[in-house]
Amino acid sequence: MKHDLDFEDGNYTVYMNPSKEDTIFIEQLALRYLIDNSMFPFYRLTPKTYCNLMESPDRIM
Repeated sequence: MKHDLDFEDGNYTVYMNPSKEDTIFIEQLALRYLIDNSMFPFYRLTPKTYCNLMESPDRIM
């Protein structure tokens, strides 16, 4: 995974090799952000992904 961070003193690129559990946590946080900002396409949810979506990130960790 690659992520760019912008700070007042400059830009930084961070590379990560997350575990499967970390990836699930990151995906959950991203989904929550999209939902909170009314940006998530709910029509794409399947019964399985809907159940996973309703689990809070701290329960998955």
